[in-house]
Amino acid sequence: MAGGQHNPTRRAVLGAAVGVPLSSSFRRRPESTFSAADAPEGTWIPDQVRNDGEWEQAIAAFGSAQAAVAAVERATAGRSVEEEEAWLPRYDAACEAMAAALARAIAAPAPDLAALAVKLELVFAHEMEPGALDQISIDLILSDAWRLASA
Repeated sequence: MAGGQHNPTRRAVLGAAVGVPLSSSFRRRPESTFSAADAPEGTWIPDQVRNDGEWEQAIAAFGSAQAAVAAVERATAGRSVEEEEAWLPRYDAACEAMAAALARAIAAPAPDLAALAVKLELVFAHEMEPGALDQISIDLILSDAWRLASA
């Protein structure tokens, strides 16, 4: 097969990431008689997310990287083109660091629904191509995510 046939678009990946877990929630799963309390100590239950701090570290790193980009943008605001060009290598490095931190945050397992809502906000704000999804749809999805997270 041609290489392009194996290159999913961001929209396809997002649809799979959001749609597959949501589609399984439409059917009510029978309640299990097994509880986490019955498991031997140290046993990982499939519905649990191991929270070793990876999410918190990833989201903090993204915040720091985003602040570094904003600092360069503030420093160059209103400057001449020549002055902005002098900052360009620093700005490019800050943007690359932010992209790497974003990828790490998206890859980190969300420990709860609130973290998933934050992850969705990051995807919508930084990963989706402009116009790929209308703003009303984005707002509705994020509203649902935060409503479910606070329930």
